[in-house]
Amino acid sequence: MLPVEAVGVVDQAWDPGPAVGGNAVKYHSPIGQSFTPTLNNLVGVDVNILNEREQDAAEITYSGGDAIDYHSPIGQSFRPGYPLFTGFEVYLMNDATATRAVTMKLRSGTIGGSIIGSKTFSVSASSPWAWIHVDMSSPIPVNPGSLYVIELVESVGGVNWGVNLAGTYPEGNSIVMGVDKPAHDRMFKTFGISDSVTANIRSGAIGGPIVGTSTKSVSVQGFTWTHIDFTQFSITPGSIYVLELVDTYGSLSWAWSSGAGYAGGTSFMMGTPADGDCYFRTYGIPVAPDFQITSDPASISVSQGGSGSSTIKVQSLNGFSSAVTLSWSWLGTAPSDVTVDLPTPVTPPADGIGQSTLTVTAEATATTGDYTVTVTGVSGALTHTVDVPVSISAAATATTTSATTTTTTPTTTATTTPTTTTTTSPTATPSPRGCLVATATYGSELSPEVQFLRGFRDQQVLSTFAGSEFMKAFNAWYYSFSPSVASFIANNPTVRSAMKILLYPLVGILHLSASAYAVFNFNPELAVCVAGLVASGLIGIVYFSPMALALLAILRRTRRLNLSMRKVVPLVYIWVASIGFAILSILTLSPVAMMFSSALFVLTTIGLTSLSAALKILQRFP
Repeated sequence: MLPVEAVGVVDQAWDPGPAVGGNAVKYHSPIGQSFTPTLNNLVGVDVNILNEREQDAAEITYSGGDAIDYHSPIGQSFRPGYPLFTGFEVYLMNDATATRAVTMKLRSGTIGGSIIGSKTFSVSASSPWAWIHVDMSSPIPVNPGSLYVIELVESVGGVNWGVNLAGTYPEGNSIVMGVDKPAHDRMFKTFGISDSVTANIRSGAIGGPIVGTSTKSVSVQGFTWTHIDFTQFSITPGSIYVLELVDTYGSLSWAWSSGAGYAGGTSFMMGTPADGDCYFRTYGIPVAPDFQITSDPASISVSQGGSGSSTIKVQSLNGFSSAVTLSWSWLGTAPSDVTVDLPTPVTPPADGIGQSTLTVTAEATATTGDYTVTVTGVSGALTHTVDVPVSISAAATATTTSATTTTTTPTTTATTTPTTTTTTSPTATPSPRGCLVATATYGSELSPEVQFLRGFRDQQVLSTFAGSEFMKAFNAWYYSFSPSVASFIANNPTVRSAMKILLYPLVGILHLSASAYAVFNFNPELAVCVAGLVASGLIGIVYFSPMALALLAILRRTRRLNLSMRKVVPLVYIWVASIGFAILSILTLSPVAMMFSSALFVLTTIGLTSLSAALKILQRFP
């Protein structure tokens, strides 16, 4: 039966039945079990382990005894080697004719220290010297290596505690009438167990790199299936991994069977392959089939009267092999007198690639400029898109020169009838959806960075009045240049690598902004304003303060300017005014006022933070 707390499904396992034996984890370290996964992730393991009481500290030599009641407070100090104290044995004799109750008090540090556990037990009437074993009701956490005291209390009289007058236990001593007797030891034994087990997942071999680790608390138990959860991490199906157990203190044993067993691996004892297998299960989460869409090349360039194309690639993920219906739409402003052809559907082979050709044809009268086509792929509930920048340039001209005149004749380009309808001026302008520069930088809209940026914009910023109006102003600026910039980045690997470094702080800043939004999401309009303040402030410090610093340093040297924080006071007034305008815009729901005030708020915040940071640095390092 699978543990009820297990997440995912069982991937690999060796469970031949009830455990009949095992190997001490610490003694056989490094100890492990290799396995070959079929899933591409791991979220947990089961191991069949035993955690039994082990003798810890002890003094077993007898040379006499002392009456407990007469020599009270009486005890024995010791230092445990295990983190859980589970029980003890004491060598006692009862010369009374009645059964006596004795209480053990486990104290911290000294005979007068705090009591961290106690247990009362009986000593039979007229019983001779004998070891009496007592288990605690539940294990008591202790600090290995620290000093503790076993104190015995029996107030009626008759019970004696054995002593070694030439004590041999090196980590403590007898205590009589509250006084340490360094040369003596009471006769005692303590028992303890480990409090946890650590599971490591190693790549390739028992000594390979650790790709996942997790620790689970354990208590006293026979051979029991114990589930250990991991934070989900990726592994490679068909590769070799090793599940290694680590027991710091030495009371754990791992169930094991000899001979041929699990076909996907073997056990390791002391780092060496052994003829047998450890009992184990691994868990993973089955990954649903999916697909992604990319374009090659990433952008299309076409002249008036000509055409260009890009191969749309539908990549199968996790065995996906269903038909994908492709469609296209202009992102933002659409050009006139341009046709687009995109054959559909496409069915990629499992874990392979299906293709379709996106063809853009511009008539001689087509509008020029930079545009973007969004290609959307739909298969059932799955939808993915890719943005393809399209650059339309004017038709080339031919020039003929004579001795007296110059005649310019337009070049004639033959075109065939397009297979789709010519696009004229659009009836509606869809909201911008593509993160063009980020997509070109990270190579795919499915990259975590692009998915985060798009999700933050669409699910948080655009869901508010203030955010949506600001995005109108931002998009008008951003999409005026981003298609050509994205095309340049996508076609230059060196630039793409540099852009990843340049965008890394921005992604982090927007993560902080998203966190700020989450704190104030009880009021979305307030939340988006706080997120905007965090984002624009940090962008000003990270990206613009170096430029401000360089400019101010030059002005100070060339014009002998007296630079102080008072210089930014006018900008503070404008910033405060932008906040007032934003509040008024929200109250009146004025789109134009909101667009203006939000843009002014962002720009002044960037200006204030960048200038303030630069001035502070110049004042600190004149």
